Amino acid sequence: MSIKINTYVKFLWDEEEQIYKEVYSIFEEYDGKVALCKGHGGGNQVTTIRYAPYVEGKHRSFLDTVASVRRALIGTSTGTILSRQEWIAEQGWSPLELIYKRMTGALEREYNEYVASFSKQEQKEHSSPFAGYIDIDVDNAFFGAGYLISSFPSLYDMFGKFMAGFDVEVLFAQEFEDTVNSPVVSDLVAAQSAMMDDDILINSLPRFQAGMRDINSVMSSSFVVGKAVIEDAKTKALSLFNADLKYRLIPIAVDRWKTHLEWNKNVVGLYAELMKFYYSAKTDADETNYAMAAKNRLWPFTVLDFERAALGALQGATNTKVDVAGASTTAKVLSGALGGAAMGAMIGNTIPQSAANIATGSAPTYAGAGSLVGAGLGIAAALTY
Repeated sequence: MSIKINTYVKFLWDEEEQIYKEVYSIFEEYDGKVALCKGHGGGNQVTTIRYAPYVEGKHRSFLDTVASVRRALIGTSTGTILSRQEWIAEQGWSPLELIYKRMTGALEREYNEYVASFSKQEQKEHSSPFAGYIDIDVDNAFFGAGYLISSFPSLYDMFGKFMAGFDVEVLFAQEFEDTVNSPVVSDLVAAQSAMMDDDILINSLPRFQAGMRDINSVMSSSFVVGKAVIEDAKTKALSLFNADLKYRLIPIAVDRWKTHLEWNKNVVGLYAELMKFYYSAKTDADETNYAMAAKNRLWPFTVLDFERAALGALQGATNTKVDVAGASTTAKVLSGALGGAAMGAMIGNTIPQSAANIATGSAPTYAGAGSLVGAGLGIAAALTY
């Protein structure tokens, strides 16, 4: 019986019968031997896919290696006690050793010890490696034991204390008074007055008295006027010293005023950066805690994922998921941006002022630029990892 082997067939769709109909074909007539695959009376058929013997042998060896590694890490796969015969077969004793153990009763004793220790050993082997994970407590790490973020003033409260309703004129008057008319200035003026009195008593007054005595004018009014002139010179010199000292302290008072203003602003800014860094760290810690809890719960279902992948290796490469899902991309980007901005601002605040800024009293920082750079790096890291 010949067989028609088509080499080219053209079909057209029949709208009425809703089927494809053959309209043209090119074929060859074949009447040689043919091996037909036949079923068994139309019953269920089983198809077995076989590979080259050397491929199947390597695959079987690979599966044995994977299973042995898994048993070494997590124990047996069945979790059941071996029968006496199975346990004896695993020991690998020689016939003479087996006979000796049966006669001495060691066989029964060792098998009973195996059965008694099985439950404890299996519990240890089959328990999840994530069961011992202790959740990270961000509040304790940031604030110490027993404190929460609600235990500290809010950001708006900090702004109200340091910036809202702040009177710069009152602050300048206070800094000026504390600097120019401080007790230290009074002590310096008093010390200068004592030194001038000492110089008058030791040097100026003896020379004046000796001169007046030489001209016999000690008892005259000129002597009294001369001493008054010396005291007047001392008073003028002391007043000049006092005025010059206070004049030199005015720039210091202005610098203290500017530093106080900058300090108030930095306190609020740093407080805000710390809060952002706290929420960023808390997001990361919560993600890790939930991921570890999910891994612990899913351990019975994921422990054999690698072995299942090894079993299907001959079917081609597959994308096997062996981990639980972490945070969403949005959460990772938000966490990366907040954490990066907080760290960038903190680093930017630590950049030293230039000599020009110190001379003019202005103290701009690079906190804004640092926060932008840090946020960009944080987002890049979140999208990368």
